[in-house]
Amino acid sequence: MEDQNELLQCSSDDESLESEEQCPPTEKSNDRHHFIYKNHSKTEFIALQILLICSTTLILILLPLNMKAVNVRGNVYSFILTCSTFSAIVLTIFMIIMKSFFMRYKNIRLIQPPLRWSQLLLLSCVYFLCGFMIIYALDRNRVACHLQDPIKGIVLVWSLLYYFFFCQRFMGLQRIFSVTIIIIGLFVAVDYGLCDEFKCRGYERQRISDDTGEWSLQIHAIWTSVYIGGLALFAAYVTLLERNLLTGKEMDSSASTFLNYTVNGILCHFDLPVLHNRDCNDLPVFSWLFLCSYLVFVVSSMKFLILSQSAVHTTATMTTALPLAGIWWSVVQMTPSQNGLLVLAPSFSGELISSLLGLPIVTVGLYLLYNSHFKEYQRSRMTTHFLQAGDSA
Repeated sequence: MEDQNELLQCSSDDESLESEEQCPPTEKSNDRHHFIYKNHSKTEFIALQILLICSTTLILILLPLNMKAVNVRGNVYSFILTCSTFSAIVLTIFMIIMKSFFMRYKNIRLIQPPLRWSQLLLLSCVYFLCGFMIIYALDRNRVACHLQDPIKGIVLVWSLLYYFFFCQRFMGLQRIFSVTIIIIGLFVAVDYGLCDEFKCRGYERQRISDDTGEWSLQIHAIWTSVYIGGLALFAAYVTLLERNLLTGKEMDSSASTFLNYTVNGILCHFDLPVLHNRDCNDLPVFSWLFLCSYLVFVVSSMKFLILSQSAVHTTATMTTALPLAGIWWSVVQMTPSQNGLLVLAPSFSGELISSLLGLPIVTVGLYLLYNSHFKEYQRSRMTTHFLQAGDSA
């Protein structure tokens, strides 16, 4: 029966417009997780996709605001430490509540992860490393400001490359074509931002240091490479989840200065009166908004990955936030001189035109992915019912 199941899952549907490749032979294992679609409706799928897009957009908007604000009294490490600590606490409380009040989660064991400990350790190390590489590359404009958001689109290219080299199942030509459309749309959306070195996040720079910080071209090149490597690791993290879960001015580096900046940064997150000169700006507001967005992003991305059964589809949904963020920064400016102050200043710029042109293309690609997903989902349901009927007979 297992051989029959494999043949049914790997066979191509001649009546479908989607061409499927022959599945490669897979060795039998004792893994608890298989490529079986979780029952879900179109409404649930679309709602979760919209939630993931909105949370990713908020993260793209709030991250630079937080980093600008925290650098006044602290350092970026204090931001990472505060965000990760509270995320772990809130998610743990959330899991306990879900287990206590919802019957469908009663059997979840909080101290037993759904992955083997070795897999969990590998995922944690990859996520930790990519987070540090990305955050520290963006800190103090080590990567030129006008390049920071446009380069993020490369994460979908990395995800597609990982699929070609390390996939355990085939997406089909229609899905690959849909992802290609999204990549084209992203390029159209961010192309103007890549070329316009005089504008970043809606702000027309007056000095070169507003965009590049106090760094040389060689330092920018090195940190841009680190940034791209961090994005590649993030795409690898989502791919590993798919494989395992379903199946400016340099700071003083002395220890005392580092500790002082870290403590001040943590205190600024709470706006505590312990600070004698409280020039934390809007960090308490930005940090908690970012934390809420990050928690929604984590939960919705995990849930969407489980429903879609595809790291590429999940990453493509995340990258839809890039043209949305471009539209936002065409309406609102983040002024470097005011440490992340938001100023309403709508302008009809090239960045806005690129984002408005790219967003419909990305949306069409997402719609094609959506159709392809539910075709495969319905085919999987029919196969499951057929096998169950055969077993009962």
